[in-house]
Amino acid sequence: LKDFDLPDLAALIAPRPLWLVAPRTPTGGPAPRDHAVAQYRGAGGALRVVDRPEGWPFERLYADWLR
Repeated sequence: LKDFDLPDLAALIAPRPLWLVAPRTPTGGPAPRDHAVAQYRGAGGALRVVDRPEGWPFERLYADWLR
């Protein structure tokens, strides 16, 4: 992204809920959970970091949110 960072965008939509699913580093590798939480701290208490296990279907991962 050239004009903004995603953590800044997340802070702008706070306190709306924000799910980070399988967060990645700028190089594309998996981001450790504590690193992702630190980067998105501006999102407030509405942040939820979710790991998506390999092969899980959309419905299984987002079941709580879809209810």
